[in-house]
Amino acid sequence: MTKSLFFSAIFVTILFLLNACAPKAVRENIVVTGTIGNATGTTAQANGLVLDLMGNADEHGHVWSEFPQPTLQVSQGQSTLGFLMERGEYQSQLTGLSPQTTYYIRGYMIVEGALIYGKQVSFSTTESLNGEKPEVFLNTTGVAVKPTTAQAFASLGNATATTFTEHGHVWSTASNPTVETASNTQLGLVPATNPHPWESSLNALQPGTTYFVRAYVSDNSGNTTYGNEVQFTTPRE
Repeated sequence: MTKSLFFSAIFVTILFLLNACAPKAVRENIVVTGTIGNATGTTAQANGLVLDLMGNADEHGHVWSEFPQPTLQVSQGQSTLGFLMERGEYQSQLTGLSPQTTYYIRGYMIVEGALIYGKQVSFSTTESLNGEKPEVFLNTTGVAVKPTTAQAFASLGNATATTFTEHGHVWSTASNPTVETASNTQLGLVPATNPHPWESSLNALQPGTTYFVRAYVSDNSGNTTYGNEVQFTTPRE
């Protein structure tokens, strides 16, 4: 046997052994990737479903990645939920995700050496690291209300994982005032304290007039969140 034939034989043997050891990929509609719920900036929950076992599953779970068609061999994360004896629903907890990122995920199971994937599903994580919409509490307004001025108070809670570059109050004679359509105060960056209270001076008001006021915070992506609306009426002069 020549040297080239010898190395060729070794190469073929190695490929045969690798193929024999690796689970065989079989794609059938018996694993449902399912829905993605409770997505935050860094976590999510996948709700999978096995429709038919074709025997006992040695392993099952989900695989996910920022790139399409993730596999057990090529992915950024996977759940390994172990042995499965009967069909039904299962859940995977996805952790270590990046905020504001689209992911691709597939359910899978291994049955008698056959690797079976569900159809691909995509989802996106939230912009906030804790996935919670910031709560803006407008405590009260109209403290020592005068014909042309008032003081508005607010407190921010549940949002320490988000950086807010602007905060204050907005007010108008129309309901649901916004930063774009109403008078407002701009108090700058929100300190990293929780809760964070603040107050605004509402000036240039008209005597004997009803106003609507809301607290607000804006993050570094330009998203603005408003608190509950409070109504007050200035006294006549």
